[in-house]
Amino acid sequence: MKIRIITIILILIAFSGYGQTSDVVSAKKISLGLIFSPDYCYRVLNSESRQVVVDVRNSGELPRLGFTAGLSLLLNPWKRVSVETGLLYSDKGMKTKIFDLRSVPDPALPTSRVQFIYHYNYLDIPTKVNYVILKG
Repeated sequence: MKIRIITIILILIAFSGYGQTSDVVSAKKISLGLIFSPDYCYRVLNSESRQVVVDVRNSGELPRLGFTAGLSLLLNPWKRVSVETGLLYSDKGMKTKIFDLRSVPDPALPTSRVQFIYHYNYLDIPTKVNYVILKG
């Protein structure tokens, strides 16, 4: 239930960010900005040869909240052309359900329950060219 509420809030935040008009056009040649994006990370396995293993893994894994953060750079070399680029760090992944280690009766283990959390870290370099066809 908490995941659904968080997802709805994040979607509404994105809509309000894209719903604003850009009345003020910057005449600066270079602009620097910050980027942050919460991410809802998950994946689904598919296989024709090992379907039993795939079904067990798909049923035992859960989505995880990740994020993307970094710097953006906007260059305006000409009146109608601008170039956006940046450097972003992303932490994505998934996690497993908490399960018992019943088959390993080891008194040295501090707990008999375990959960795995997978982190996939990326460096992204997005690039975008904007061209204004009509002004006004």
